[in-house]
Amino acid sequence: PALANMYSSLSDDPCSSRSRCCSTSTSASCCASSSSASTSVTCTSTSSCCRTEQSSRLVDPAPKRRSDVAAPPPASESPRLKSGESGCPDDASEIGKASGCEGCPGRVYCLSQSTHGVRADPILRTLHVRMRAIKHKILVLSGKGGVGKSTVATQLAMSLASRGHRVAMLDLDICGPSVPKLLRCEDGQVKKSPHGWIPVRDAIHGIDLISVAFLLASQDDAVIWRGPRKTDLVKRMLAETYWGKKDYLIIDTPPGTSDEHLTIVKALEDVNLDGGIVVTSPQEVSAGVVRKELDFCRKTKLRVLGLVENMSGYVCPCCQEVTPIFGVGAGERLSSTYELPLLASIPLDPILCSGAEQGNAVMPNSAAGQALSQLVENLLRQLSVTESSD
Repeated sequence: PALANMYSSLSDDPCSSRSRCCSTSTSASCCASSSSASTSVTCTSTSSCCRTEQSSRLVDPAPKRRSDVAAPPPASESPRLKSGESGCPDDASEIGKASGCEGCPGRVYCLSQSTHGVRADPILRTLHVRMRAIKHKILVLSGKGGVGKSTVATQLAMSLASRGHRVAMLDLDICGPSVPKLLRCEDGQVKKSPHGWIPVRDAIHGIDLISVAFLLASQDDAVIWRGPRKTDLVKRMLAETYWGKKDYLIIDTPPGTSDEHLTIVKALEDVNLDGGIVVTSPQEVSAGVVRKELDFCRKTKLRVLGLVENMSGYVCPCCQEVTPIFGVGAGERLSSTYELPLLASIPLDPILCSGAEQGNAVMPNSAAGQALSQLVENLLRQLSVTESSD
């Protein structure tokens, strides 16, 4: 498709002009172009993303004698980063400006992502205009994969749409998009218009959706992109889509706390981003990773609207008895520790599983349906508290 071809011109080279490590210095040899395709380039930057070559040929250094190789440090002396020693400031407003940023190869990139960069970035200017037409913007996060973020995000969007709200979704999972399947619009196509990209609208609920899945030639194609290219696509999906006036934009995020998360939080920080819903499952192994996500929210000053414990017990299809097959209490413990509201505990209901696969909202009288109704009620209560405080 034409939109897919648009991205074929973007460089896969991590040392392209979008790379944070090469945007600061014109003297870095990894940014120099070579007239010969077989010529290797040796990078002088200390940044790991610069340690690459412009050709497929590798030139190995001269082999070292055994005596020249330094012995590894003893196990007791293995370096470990302590809290606050990562090199980057915890306060997002100080990124690129703190004293520790002096001499960092990525300082110019970080400064370009600040609010002062909006004036110089036409994409961010357009993005801000588009986003101000949407009343509420909510992220669905976890940090842990497999906890049901996409299912929670999609069912939340369906519940809001069933109440008469104008809802749109952004599938931010670039490498593993699943929202088109959950809305049964995986065969849809994003079309271009004079006003921008026209999102795909699902026929049942009227939810507008943008996903990288619509830009691929085949649903089975893998997206193998580095960070700078992901950052560019996230901004363009926000800025170049003709969202129109909406009540809610639900953003389904991938696992982790990396490129997509940093980009979306930074891009929406000046357009009234409501906050994020953090999803966990009952296991402690999941809660341990979710704590990292909550730390990410603290460091980026992203408000946490509440927690959702998904797969909170298995609902027997015969007698409706709920069995905690994955353990109990992770959501409540996180809620108590971080003083955050537990918006809902959604059980593993076969009715929800089958309905989600077919793109349907769960039946309201089922156990999962009642939990989702509780999620919506508590979320709307949290948003009303935010509006009254503002």
